[in-house]
Amino acid sequence: MTRDYRRSIPLEQHLKSPVQAQDLTIAPALDEGMWNLRGDVTNPVFVRSVPGQLGLSLPTDIGGTVTEGTATAICVGPDEWYIACQPRHLALTLDIPDCRFSLVDLSDQMATIDVSGMKARELMSKAVSID
Repeated sequence: MTRDYRRSIPLEQHLKSPVQAQDLTIAPALDEGMWNLRGDVTNPVFVRSVPGQLGLSLPTDIGGTVTEGTATAICVGPDEWYIACQPRHLALTLDIPDCRFSLVDLSDQMATIDVSGMKARELMSKAVSID
């Protein structure tokens, strides 16, 4: 007999309304999906195919972002991007023959929150390893 020990507890159950403190507000963000895309930027087939199929251009500078519609691409490495999009359960697919790439759904691995206020930058520098 096998049991499924996986549990999914939506962030909204823990953070039902914004939390406010002096110079800081934390609130659940829109229900975003998060994807990890890796591919060879020296391969012209990859570079041409991704914007056409995803409807989103990829930034080339690490730390750079591109937003088009409800999707944002964030360059986190020389061959790696995070793609945040709404709605959360949007099924992203790529079909690029003769090209090595990976596209992984990270939506259930990450939670998206809005952090604002004068102390937001300080909090984020302590809490998140992604710059």
